[in-house]
Amino acid sequence: MTTWSNMSAREEMLLTGQVSKERLEALIEKSEALEAMDGIEAHIEEASVQYPAEDFLEKHKDQLMQLRNKLRGSNREAMDAILESLDDLAQMTFYSSEYGRSELNEAMTLFRASI
Repeated sequence: MTTWSNMSAREEMLLTGQVSKERLEALIEKSEALEAMDGIEAHIEEASVQYPAEDFLEKHKDQLMQLRNKLRGSNREAMDAILESLDDLAQMTFYSSEYGRSELNEAMTLFRASI
């Protein structure tokens, strides 16, 4: 029997009305693997929403700013340094979160394309 290795299983089926035993076994394995991944979309979506929002520290920064306005001298300078560090932390967290969400979205896209 002629093998149709350059064709997809769908093309082979449409052209010949059947698929080879090897191709059928491969399709069954792929089907079983996809069934094993049932629920993966829910896990990816759940992971995506666990990242903090961009403004997750705003309330705390506002409270610290109110306290800062009551301070004088070296205490105020120390609070300014703390606020600057907090801003850096918020920005790094935001960018890391955005990257994580982007990677999870890409994983979801790849998963959906494989189905």
